Amino acid sequence: MRYRVFVPGGAGPHPVVYLLHGHGGDEGNWFDHSGVVAEAQRHGLAVVTPDGGNSWYVNSATERWEDYIAHDLAREVEGRFPVARAREGRAIAGLSMGGYGAVKIALRYPGRFVFAASTSGAFDTTRATSVFNPRGTSSNVLEVFGPPGSVVRRENDVYRMAAEVSDPSVLPYLRIDCGTDDPWFGINEEMAAALYARGIAHDFIASPGHHNWPYWNRSIVDIMAEAARRLR
Repeated sequence: MRYRVFVPGGAGPHPVVYLLHGHGGDEGNWFDHSGVVAEAQRHGLAVVTPDGGNSWYVNSATERWEDYIAHDLAREVEGRFPVARAREGRAIAGLSMGGYGAVKIALRYPGRFVFAASTSGAFDTTRATSVFNPRGTSSNVLEVFGPPGSVVRRENDVYRMAAEVSDPSVLPYLRIDCGTDDPWFGINEEMAAALYARGIAHDFIASPGHHNWPYWNRSIVDIMAEAARRLR
């Protein structure tokens, strides 16, 4: 699997942020379209950006993307680079599809990360129709999640996952943000409400912006600053 890595100067191990791209993206997107490297350097953070294809970071019938991101990627990176190997030094974040993936993985594996963030998360994609898939006919969504009502859809429904958390105190701290002009803004409000209803510690930040790189480039500044405050 392809990924890119930035490691700041100085002695390690460095706290590390695993940063997931959106649908149609690849491992180079965050490096090529945002100021994440400057922010990582400023805060002394390592950054890892894997290629997730259009997988929605899901374990499907044929591919195990969630397992790869949550376990295999960190194991490989930790064996090759001077990055943190404990929960207290790991964060996961992403945009759109990657924001959905980051929150889903954080809810599923609370022992892996101490902080998780989503910007413009596409949280509703497991539904029969969604912002990404308004007619319910997307071949990508059907291939990854199966038909409406499938086991894969249910197991990867982040609203259900949040509602069924048994002990909110063990979860990583969550940060959700979305631009108020983003088509997914209402979906992100709904996600924040689900977290609030279950007593899950989080921040929800709404500010002017669309579903695009100018907004995400502003968001990553705050995500990296928050990661620096929470990682050890």
